[in-house]
Amino acid sequence: MQQFEHRSIRQSRHCCRNTGEPVILDYPMFPLGNVFVPGDVVSLRVFEDRYVAMMRDVLRSDTEHMHFGTVLIDRGSEVGGNDIRRDVGVDVRLHHCESSDTGGYVVIGVATRRLFVEKWKSDSPYPRADVTMESTEAAPKNLVSHVALVAQKVRSVLHLMLEESAKNGSSSTDKGDEDLVGRFLPAQLAAALGHAASGTFDIGECEDATWAIVRSLPCGPFDRYGLLAAPTLTARLGQLEQVIAHLREMVEFRRQ
Repeated sequence: MQQFEHRSIRQSRHCCRNTGEPVILDYPMFPLGNVFVPGDVVSLRVFEDRYVAMMRDVLRSDTEHMHFGTVLIDRGSEVGGNDIRRDVGVDVRLHHCESSDTGGYVVIGVATRRLFVEKWKSDSPYPRADVTMESTEAAPKNLVSHVALVAQKVRSVLHLMLEESAKNGSSSTDKGDEDLVGRFLPAQLAAALGHAASGTFDIGECEDATWAIVRSLPCGPFDRYGLLAAPTLTARLGQLEQVIAHLREMVEFRRQ
């Protein structure tokens, strides 16, 4: 699916901080050119010496502590260092790791929650940082209906995008709405978006539902980073509505 960028919500590198949480020193970090949000599957081929060393250290931990962090590289390359990095990222729980034929690793993990870099440390033997982890945010009482409304808007714009694709001869819109959304999204994510749109979830599920909405949107890395770095759930929902409105404008312009 084509990605779109709504530049006006791009966040500064220091847009938010997590206060009151203990600082974890020298946390292993894997800066990347992609933006991951909680719930994303993180699949990596690790071949650079410093990250091979990092994975060896992570694998020496007990299963409960097989974690590392990742943040977006703002400028520079994933390979070789000397990159400029964002300071809001995600903690990744390692689920699977196997040795590759080249002496590196094939890694699969899941992004669990946001982390905040308080201070970057030396890149030797691999990138490390002092970080804090996100604590649970108390959601306002009216947030369930707001989350559901935003999820419904996402489903609507995905439907428009598929209709535009069908008009260009690359797909069909013969099936029902659920099947249409399922064409854009993996089954599990489509179900999570449908659950969010239903509004039949507890207030404690608002955060997970909002991340499902973020993962459903075909937006570029700067929009995605803005959504990741939003300081509150309410702010994130407001930014989501901006991105959705921009997507709708783009699709409707192409339909003219």
